[in-house]
Amino acid sequence: MFFSKPDPQKAGLNSPKIKDGRYDGEYAFRGCLNARISGGVYNGLYAYYSAKSPEISGGEYKAGFSFYAAEFPKVTSGVFDGEMAFYGAEAATVRYGDFSGEYAFCESKEAMIEGGNYSGAGAFSEAVKATILDGNFSGPDFGITSQQMVITGGTFSGAGFLKFSRNALMVGGSITGPAVFQDAQSIKVLLNGFIPEICNPLSGIIAVKKIGRIVFDREKPSGVTIIAESVDEGGAY
Repeated sequence: MFFSKPDPQKAGLNSPKIKDGRYDGEYAFRGCLNARISGGVYNGLYAYYSAKSPEISGGEYKAGFSFYAAEFPKVTSGVFDGEMAFYGAEAATVRYGDFSGEYAFCESKEAMIEGGNYSGAGAFSEAVKATILDGNFSGPDFGITSQQMVITGGTFSGAGFLKFSRNALMVGGSITGPAVFQDAQSIKVLLNGFIPEICNPLSGIIAVKKIGRIVFDREKPSGVTIIAESVDEGGAY
């Protein structure tokens, strides 16, 4: 039996299965329901705009704003080179994927991240209630201005980790990048490890085994408590 490929320009397709193809137009497969996506190359902006419950196990998303405002997306693989992938997405689940574009998951809500590589700047900026279980986060400014993020695992090597964040909780994972927690408010950190540099948090409690450097370029706020077994530089704070 012959099955035609779904039309990428038709909005609101129900349960399309996309295995391959090249899609250069904007808004390809916009508003689709229950899409099963295992491949394809997407060169147009806003691919899968406002998709509901898509399952993504492959594909190359080269243009910006793929899966913009998607609801309940599940990602197990895929290469996301365009900026703002999953911008404003709700309740995303990610097991794996390569996110090199800037601001992946910006303004997303209640994302659950179990893995993946995030090398683009500003991943999860302005995200609300994201949970990070694992993953490799090498881009700068991860979680900038995010709110109520919970981190239990992952490796964070980019500068500016959780800058301007509010009410973040970190109880696992490792930090190797400089200038973390800058202007963070109500941050709570409990780590049995090493943080290279803490820079200007505004309020919260940070308890870690070892700190390389603590920096305050203004008077240390009274609402900040930092506890460590050893501090290489800035121990007076």
